Amino acid sequence: MIGLFTMSDPTAPPPGFGQPDINRGPEILTITGTLTAIGFVFLVIRFYVRWGMSKDLAGDDLFCALSWVITVRMQWKTSALTRI
Repeated sequence: MIGLFTMSDPTAPPPGFGQPDINRGPEILTITGTLTAIGFVFLVIRFYVRWGMSKDLAGDDLFCALSWVITVRMQWKTSALTRI
């Protein structure tokens, strides 16, 4: 087959060779940052409604807060590893 290389072909170009270098870093950071901020808004609304209704936060609220902290950590790692 023409144009297909196998692992045993030492003359094969590296993956992406000849392709334009497209930097999608700003798009990734914008999308992940926006979704993280939206998640924070929903988390604050959840806590506000829960506290207003029962004056107490349950275990599931703590898990929501923990998952949001993990999300922020992943957002931070994504922004640190993304080439702009």
